[in-house]
Amino acid sequence: KKKFESLEKEVNDSFVRLNAINEFTLALLAAQNDDREALEKLDAWANDSTYVFYQLADNALLKIILDHSKPFYYAFGTCSWPEDIDPSKLDLQGLIVIFNQSEKYDQIPILEYISNRKDIHKKNKMSFYIDVMEKSKKV
Repeated sequence: KKKFESLEKEVNDSFVRLNAINEFTLALLAAQNDDREALEKLDAWANDSTYVFYQLADNALLKIILDHSKPFYYAFGTCSWPEDIDPSKLDLQGLIVIFNQSEKYDQIPILEYISNRKDIHKKNKMSFYIDVMEKSKKV
């Protein structure tokens, strides 16, 4: 009976560890692929010395931050505006609608386009950029 209880405890401990490994791995993969919530989870784990993988989380977080501090914009090129839309005739709200409907690889060039528009007030642009950083999981 003691062997059975010992084996049962070992199986349960292994199951708990596998779940922790799975959770960490999924969060790491998501964070590496621009998932802000996963990145925040890694950050929380990296700052929690009681978390079993806190050192791995800290190293992964640093690597992700360093990778994203390198220029990466050049890979995206220009976006594909719908044929019936002239972006120069859209106000910021119209551009935001297009931005929100766009795929990830079109969103970065749209952000640059908005940045280069001299007729849109800087304060309005900054408000939009803050909103993107807080809410967007794509960029």
